[in-house]
Amino acid sequence: MEDLPRGLVPFNPDIHVPQDLGLGEKGSLSTEFTTTMDSPDGRVWNIPTVWFDEDGKGHALDAGIAARLAFDFEKQNPNGQFPRFDDVDTAVSSSEARSKLGGATHTPAFEIFSKVK
Repeated sequence: MEDLPRGLVPFNPDIHVPQDLGLGEKGSLSTEFTTTMDSPDGRVWNIPTVWFDEDGKGHALDAGIAARLAFDFEKQNPNGQFPRFDDVDTAVSSSEARSKLGGATHTPAFEIFSKVK
């Protein structure tokens, strides 16, 4: 994996703040910028392409790098997983609905942060 900052994790509303990473309209704040793709288990998953380093700085990443981080994050935190769906349309609809409701600010994509060390 390319040289990435240490300790990258998905947005956790208990420790991170939304940031302007240039992903939307000027001045818009991002928490995860979700991508939909095939998951390792053969289904479809929504994963964040924005990951936060140990200092709380957000990093917008390529979808392939984000997928490797998501896979590794799930392995390190087996009590949870990123949302899975049976088809792309359902996954995209879910992602759009979450975004309209405030995205990860209100509902983190990975909902086991109380167990994540």
